[in-house]
Amino acid sequence: MEKQTKSKISKEEVSSNRQKKESTELKVPSKASYGTGRRKNAIAKTWIFEGNGKILINKKDASEYLKNSVLTGLITKPLEKLNLSGKYNI
Repeated sequence: MEKQTKSKISKEEVSSNRQKKESTELKVPSKASYGTGRRKNAIAKTWIFEGNGKILINKKDASEYLKNSVLTGLITKPLEKLNLSGKYNI
């Protein structure tokens, strides 16, 4: 049987790898908020940015994606209650 050899990594290599991971920059503006919703096997991820009220779902406009004004209204209702409609992009 052949012996398996373990590769040894120096402490310097480990620290340089950690520094590389820590220095990665996000492509998201710093004034953005993120939320996650889960149910059974489904996961919904939401980003909220300062903007003009544009709502995108899977890179499509909400009205085009949902094709129902009632569903689009459900998305905007929380922002309307807080008088924030037209100030944030979702």
